[in-house]
Amino acid sequence: MLAVKDLTIKYKNNVILDNVSFNIKKGDYLAIVGENGSGKSTLVKAMLGLKDYTGTIDLSAFKSVGYLPQVDESLENFPATVYEIVSLGLVNQIRFFFKKSDRKKIDETLKRLDIYDIKDSYFGALSGGQRQRVLLARALVSGSDILFLDEPTTGLDPIATEELYNIIDRLNEEGVTIVMVTHDINTCIKCAKSVLHLNRGILFYGSKDEYLSTDLYKVISGVHAHD
Repeated sequence: MLAVKDLTIKYKNNVILDNVSFNIKKGDYLAIVGENGSGKSTLVKAMLGLKDYTGTIDLSAFKSVGYLPQVDESLENFPATVYEIVSLGLVNQIRFFFKKSDRKKIDETLKRLDIYDIKDSYFGALSGGQRQRVLLARALVSGSDILFLDEPTTGLDPIATEELYNIIDRLNEEGVTIVMVTHDINTCIKCAKSVLHLNRGILFYGSKDEYLSTDLYKVISGVHAHD
């Protein structure tokens, strides 16, 4: 499992996260929820080693880690094909050239996410939903044991959102551990197995079924249902 213990993050004199401790089991689908500024994305970045913190984070149980950050508009006109974008997920694993096994892994991932037929298309020409599939494929090529997804459906229309959730759900069923930061709690909760509700500290951590009976869920689901 992934173990986080006594994690605290400060920025100047502000406490972003205070004394956060929890575990994520292999095969879990964890939804990290909370209002804006509650520390959700900061927590994910800390688990990935992208933020300084005090406390301990142990990811050693997972051999490979993939990350899909929030929408990066700088990629909108990036002059690269789908295949080239996805292959970037292997940059840290190769030296000078792709092996046959690398190309096979990329092809299999493209097929797994139903984007093999657009592998030669330019990224900037794709729809929002297609772009997120491509970036998810890049993350999956990088690490297929556990995927960290930060607001993956932001900016997508309802159909593209549902399609992406279906893909993520299928990946979890295939054994990929999912950790997702989301404001879309009403949709995400249908697939999630456990929930971590933050507000600088942990307000709730436990199973989805337990969370559904809390006042926290009633409040946040009601808020976002009218967003």
